[in-house]
Amino acid sequence: MKYFLRIIDMKKIIKITLVSIGLVALYIAWYLISPAFINIRLEEDIPEGFTLENTSTLIEAENMNGIETETMVPVISHANNFQRVDYDVQGSYSIIDNGNEKLLRIENLDIANGPDLHFVFSNTNQAWNNNSYESIAALPGNQGSYNILIPDGLNPDDYKYLLIHCVQFSHTFASADIS
Repeated sequence: MKYFLRIIDMKKIIKITLVSIGLVALYIAWYLISPAFINIRLEEDIPEGFTLENTSTLIEAENMNGIETETMVPVISHANNFQRVDYDVQGSYSIIDNGNEKLLRIENLDIANGPDLHFVFSNTNQAWNNNSYESIAALPGNQGSYNILIPDGLNPDDYKYLLIHCVQFSHTFASADIS
C-alpha cells in the first residue's frame, strides 16, 4: 500500500512540475513574441523652450526694445531619416539644441516593436559589431512623434549614427546618419 501511495504522490509531483514548466515557458514566449504584435503610438508636441516657430519674433521684439541680450534660440544641430538595417522603418529625427539641453525629436516613426529597444549613439551602423554605443533612452513607442532629452555629457558630434537597437539581444533594427 505504501508503494502505491508513493507512485500516486510521484505522479502528482510530475504533473505539478510539468504544469509549472509549461507556465514558465508560456510566460517567456509571451515576453519575447508579444512586442512584435503590440504597437505603442505616441504623439507629443515639441516642449516649450525647444520650439523653433517664434524665435524670430522674439529676436525682433528684443531688437525693437533696444534690449541687448545674447538670447540662445533653439537650433537644429542634426537631422536625418532612419534607414532599414534589419526591419522596415519610416520616420526621421532631429536634435534640437536650446543652449542648455539637447532634445532628440522623433517624427512619424513607424517600426516593428521589440523587447528592450533603445535609441543609441554609435560609430558603426550596427551596434553589435563592437558593442561600442551609448544608450540615450528606451523607446517610449514604436510609432508616432515624441521627444527625448539627451543626457548631459552625451555629445552627438562624437558619433556617426543614431540607432534603434535591441539591447537585450544586441540587434540593430534601424540607423540614421548623424549629419
